[in-house]
Amino acid sequence: ALNQTVEDSNEAPGMVTERSYARIGLMGNPSDGFYGKTVSMLIGNFYAEVSLRPSEALVLEPNPRLDPSSFESLTAYHAHANLCGYYGGLRVVQATVKKFLDLCLAAGVDLGGAGNFAARYDTNIPRMVGLSGSSAIVVAAFRCLLRFYKLDSNKDLGIKPEALPQVVLDVET
Repeated sequence: ALNQTVEDSNEAPGMVTERSYARIGLMGNPSDGFYGKTVSMLIGNFYAEVSLRPSEALVLEPNPRLDPSSFESLTAYHAHANLCGYYGGLRVVQATVKKFLDLCLAAGVDLGGAGNFAARYDTNIPRMVGLSGSSAIVVAAFRCLLRFYKLDSNKDLGIKPEALPQVVLDVET
């Protein structure tokens, strides 16, 4: 499976954590004429992890290592921007939260009284080497949102398991 529910006795009450592993495609690509069919495998050493905890306000926390906003110098910033570009994983979490609410609204699921959360993410998946790091963040965040709000993607949102990869792709595009 592309995800793992992380059970941790140190988690705060109401906190949920999901982990999604890196994936390498051996053959096929949704945009290359294989019609979304792929042969791929997971790499268990690399993963993205997302945690949500109850909060008074909706908080999407930047990862200090992956979404830095403070640098030692202009040169250090320049080196970071050249290596990583201008975006970290926070924008992926933001897009996942937006897509999740879009899907809830389309399915008539009212989350109005369900409460807010603070979200944080981390990943050890190497960037820009084809290991589906952004997809892993999306999968972990989406599964966290489902667990936090106690929803089932198929029963509550009408998304069959075979349609979930398209949801992930929609978030990323």
